[in-house]
Amino acid sequence: MKRKKKAASLISCLLLLLPVFPIGMPVYAATNSTDTTDTNIQQTVTESSDSSEEQTEESSQSEAIDSNQTIDSSTASSSTAPENTQSSETSETTTSSSKIIEKNPSTTTTTAEKNLENYLSSVPKQVGIIKETYLNHSADLAEATIAEPLSIGSIVKISSLEMIEGIPVLKTESGLYLTAAKETVVALQGNISSFYSTPVSAVRLSQATSAYSSIRPFSSAVTLSTGTILKPTSIDFSSDGQIFFKTDKGFITADKSIAVQVPATIDNYYTEKPNQVVLLKNDVIYSDADFNNKTSKTVKTGDVVKVNGIQYSSSGYPRLVVNGGFLSANRSIVQKVVDNYSNYYTKPVKKVALKKKDILYTSTAFNEGTKTNITINAGDTVAITGLAFSSTGVPRFKTSRGYLTANKSIVVEPTSKIDQYYSTNPGQVVLKKKDVVYKSVEFSDSTKTTKTYASGSIVKIQGIRYSNAGYPRLMVSGGYLTANKSIVQKLVNNYSNYYTSNVGYVKMKKTDYTYQTADLKSNQRKTQLKKGNVIKITGITYTSSGYPRFKTAKGYLTTNKSIVEKFTLDSKNYYTSAPKQIKLKVNDYYYSSLTFSSSTKRNKLRTGSIVAVSGIELTATGIPRIKTPYGYLTANKKYVTSTSSNEYFNHNAPNYMQMSVGAPMGCVLAATYQSLRYKGKATNVTLRRFMELTPKTSVNPNLGYAGSPFKYPKDYNPPVHQMIFPVPLTTFVKKYSSSVRNISGASPAAIRKEIASGNTVAAYVTSYDPIKQDFKAANWHYFPNFSGNGLLNQHVVTVDGYRYFNNGKGGQYHIVDPYRGIYWIDANKFERSYKLRNFALAI
Repeated sequence: MKRKKKAASLISCLLLLLPVFPIGMPVYAATNSTDTTDTNIQQTVTESSDSSEEQTEESSQSEAIDSNQTIDSSTASSSTAPENTQSSETSETTTSSSKIIEKNPSTTTTTAEKNLENYLSSVPKQVGIIKETYLNHSADLAEATIAEPLSIGSIVKISSLEMIEGIPVLKTESGLYLTAAKETVVALQGNISSFYSTPVSAVRLSQATSAYSSIRPFSSAVTLSTGTILKPTSIDFSSDGQIFFKTDKGFITADKSIAVQVPATIDNYYTEKPNQVVLLKNDVIYSDADFNNKTSKTVKTGDVVKVNGIQYSSSGYPRLVVNGGFLSANRSIVQKVVDNYSNYYTKPVKKVALKKKDILYTSTAFNEGTKTNITINAGDTVAITGLAFSSTGVPRFKTSRGYLTANKSIVVEPTSKIDQYYSTNPGQVVLKKKDVVYKSVEFSDSTKTTKTYASGSIVKIQGIRYSNAGYPRLMVSGGYLTANKSIVQKLVNNYSNYYTSNVGYVKMKKTDYTYQTADLKSNQRKTQLKKGNVIKITGITYTSSGYPRFKTAKGYLTTNKSIVEKFTLDSKNYYTSAPKQIKLKVNDYYYSSLTFSSSTKRNKLRTGSIVAVSGIELTATGIPRIKTPYGYLTANKKYVTSTSSNEYFNHNAPNYMQMSVGAPMGCVLAATYQSLRYKGKATNVTLRRFMELTPKTSVNPNLGYAGSPFKYPKDYNPPVHQMIFPVPLTTFVKKYSSSVRNISGASPAAIRKEIASGNTVAAYVTSYDPIKQDFKAANWHYFPNFSGNGLLNQHVVTVDGYRYFNNGKGGQYHIVDPYRGIYWIDANKFERSYKLRNFALAI
């Protein structure tokens, strides 16, 4: 076929300008077609909102299910793999000889004409691409007429076949041309709407199916059983025009009735029937597998439900068939459990007490190899951090030091009123009211003894034991005594001289100290609290001898009323509890400590800035301060207000245009200069003088500015990478600001933290296209004069703000561009361009 001769350099440039499409890209919309009558409609199946975690996951995937499109807008057709599932629809023919058009017929038999068997000889309705190729504007398929690339797995609709100088060429429904070579295209058979035309996340086989190691030709078939879960990676076509998925098990048919799409997260679900499951969180039972209709039956955390079978929803999610309907099979909601589950705790608890001595294990598999040397004595209580299960579904308790049995014969959950009882041996108690001793931990009239203690009696305690209902009992001489704090109290005799509850804040009536322990020993002093100081109280504890102590962030403090008194915060004028975010009503500053002074003043914040709040802390005299991840701010309601909006910063850094000083290649220096001037630095030097003073090097930007920022690239032959990299630039800028830092390699989150802290960032990106509102694609070039790769379209901007971010997602960055001016840009676009180099300076 005749090709137009083009200069090599022109072809290279053309290819560089083409968009890049990933291999395996599904199918292409028609370039010019407006007929969308038969376009496949995306199917969305949304689960019921009550199964919240599963609903979020399923609804996020529903958009990907059954979304198959072809290059041309009318419905394409295909046939299945050799499992005898080919469509019986014969109304659609695959060729039309009347659409073969002969152009420029040749009277001379050519070598190409002798090889026509290598080309399609009739008009297919659609073809599958098995080798990367291009669509062309011209039927001669010249390089100069390339329209767009086609990747393997694409499907193209055909309108006719033309003979160009004796060679068949396919004309598509969109008016573009495509090679008819059989090494590149395959004529597809049958009704392809019954098949997937793009890879899907995962499929489940509805029947036993063959998997092939190769489909051109077919070879090495193995049989996969019904229910097998596979994750396709691409689409491919057999020589006879059938559509297949490529998977890790081989090539399988893409017939939708055989390869039924399921979610990519199928591994998060039970796909084989457990006998019963325990609920890990509250859920509801539905009357249908698609979770469209709730029943009135709810199941709560810890409930055990018998499972009768597995059934799949129309969107591919497995459901547990249970009495009364369908239940989620999501492993984050349900957990397989052993048959004798009633002997174990299946609901999370906060604490358990040991009925008898036991040990901890290193894993949920309890055996000799997983035993620890940690022994828990009878009567001891253990904080539980979670509930886990062995591989066979036996419940285990998680603790901070290992795993503990959940067997009810060994452990018991303390009563929900445990705070009203002593759960550790108090040593001795004073009776607040008369009570009786029992001969058993199970208190009843039948277990009472004749021994009683009068109010005010002091009783020695031998230990703690628990009843079957989880109530602690005090072991005393002759039996058991209640541990109820309303009846017994571990207190010194003069307890009325002490605070015995958390009063929130106290003010020092005398100078005193906080201590490392509740014993308040003089050699364990931590922080001096002067008369008049205010401190927050976090709790109450007791010494072993019964003295109550305050807990504070700075240590333990006396509760003696002669030394401390209750203090009420000024909540009218200050925030005394932390809002989620605050918004500045005025320009203000971060401070490095609770004491606000010129020496602790840090970076400036503009009016309107929105800052995330970490908490509220008090100065020594009780003035509230707002603690943020970036420093302290005032909590005075006159200057800040609470808001539910996400963080927002715009430092309004000044914009210095590089072309104003005739520096077409001076963006990196102009962007740096902008950041310096925002911080009030480099005020004694102009932008042009700043550029002139920058250290220069002839070719290597790792040593200084390569070349001159005042020249154009065309002024250099061979080319010079007119740029200065972060290391030498940082060294130079330190002459103007000692706080400048090379943060190259910083994540986008780290860049946002710099901005939130009041800094700006000079970020290396690519040049900005104001029409597309995006940074341009990378244009890499190898510079042999410094043996390195560089971006011909490298650009540097000042990043001085961001907004709209929600947990690190979405959002925009505020850009001060020394060439294009000031604009907001989508976070994904900025981060994609920044990550080409990951070069940045924080100033």
